[in-house]
Amino acid sequence: MGYVKGSLLAAAFICSIVFMPVVPGMQSRPAYGETKSDLQRLLDTRECPHCDLSGVDLRKANLEGADLSDAHLQDADLSGANLKKADLEDADLSDANLEKADLHDSNLVNTNLSGAKMRETNLSGANMKGANLSRVDLRSTILVGVNLKEAILEEADLSDANLAGVDLRGAILQDTDLSSATLSNVDLENADLSGANLSGVDLSGANLEDATLVNANLSRANLTGVDLEDVDLSHANLSHANLTDANLSHTNLRWTNLRRAKLTGADLRGATVRGAYLEGVKGLTSAEKKDLKARGAVMD
Repeated sequence: MGYVKGSLLAAAFICSIVFMPVVPGMQSRPAYGETKSDLQRLLDTRECPHCDLSGVDLRKANLEGADLSDAHLQDADLSGANLKKADLEDADLSDANLEKADLHDSNLVNTNLSGAKMRETNLSGANMKGANLSRVDLRSTILVGVNLKEAILEEADLSDANLAGVDLRGAILQDTDLSSATLSNVDLENADLSGANLSGVDLSGANLEDATLVNANLSRANLTGVDLEDVDLSHANLSHANLTDANLSHTNLRWTNLRRAKLTGADLRGATVRGAYLEGVKGLTSAEKKDLKARGAVMD
């Protein structure tokens, strides 16, 4: 009887292993041998889509034109690597080291670069549509001709960066540091710049159609001639900003700080100004000031 009971228990144990349910979404991490095999495959052929290369050392590696689409490169060291024209679409490069790497003309569409180190990285001509660059330090990074349409740049550091002419349509730039960055002629249509730091920025010629600038810091920014019609600038800081000839018609300026801003020739027809602080503004006629005060603005 004991023998039969033992046999039944053994059979049940074997069945539980053979028919162990697979939970959707659960993937086992490749063993070290598999990662090593993928690395060798990459170095031999430069073709390694879907490979697991997380944490590998690829410093100064020549990977020009390599196919690394959908590859796992978290925490990888690619500093100084040659990745010109490489395909990194949908790859995971979160927390990777890409300092001084050359990604000229590379494909970084929907690539996860959150937390990556990218000081002095060459991204000129790269297609980064939909890429995740949250919390990335992009100071000293070369961004000439980069496509950042719909990219996620939350809390990224772009201070002093040259973004002239860059496509940032639909990009998420919440709480991003853009202080002293060059943004002339940049396309920010439908971009979310809520809470962004744009102090001292030159936005002349920039496209801000349907952009959101709630609580943004635009103190001393140059917005000469910029079309801000229907843009939400509520609670923003525009103190000492230059808004000469700017179109502010139907703009939301509720509780906006416009202290000592220059508004010569600015169009404020239909703008919501209740609670807007306009003490010491320049360029407005007495009649314009009286009208704004009647509409709820604070003049002194």
